[in-house]
This record gives sequence, C-alpha cells and structure tokens, in this order.
Amino acid sequence: MKQELKKKIKELEIYLTSPKPAPSNKIVDTYNEFKGPDPKTGRTQPYTSCGSCLRRMLKEMVNALKKENAERTKKAREAKEAKEKKKEEAV
Repeated sequence: MKQELKKKIKELEIYLTSPKPAPSNKIVDTYNEFKGPDPKTGRTQPYTSCGSCLRRMLKEMVNALKKENAERTKKAREAKEAKEKKKEEAV
C-alpha cells in the first residue's frame, strides 16, 4: 500500500467513532483507490450517502492498514531476534 493512500486512510479513520458526518465522496474515492475496479465488471464503487455502506468501506480499509502494519512489525521483530541470536552465537 502506498504511503499516500495510508495517510488518506488514517485521516478518515476518525470518522468511525466521530459523531461528525463523514465526507462520503472522499471515503468512496479513497476506497476506489484502495480496491481498484471490480475484476469482473471493471466498474468502481459508485458514490453513496448510505451510512452503513460508508462505514463498511472505511472499516475494510482501516483493517487492511492495521493488518499490513502488524505484518511489517512482525517481520521487523523476527529480523531483530535473528540478529540478536547471531550476535549471541558469535560470542
């Protein structure tokens, strides 16, 4: 996922718990950038003002971002542990 897209998702994440109305067009645009066109039809998600639809899209993007961050953290932790293990074996 590109840094620019991650930043957009983080900016929109506050609307999951905020009582403020969410910017629906911005959510749909970000979702289309995140998902891309449907492989079968080639169409993107149309604009909507449906609250549950927007929430679903936003949750899907946030969950994907959290999953990616967790995987990156896990890889970094494993690399650090491997490096420390090599260091201990060398001593």
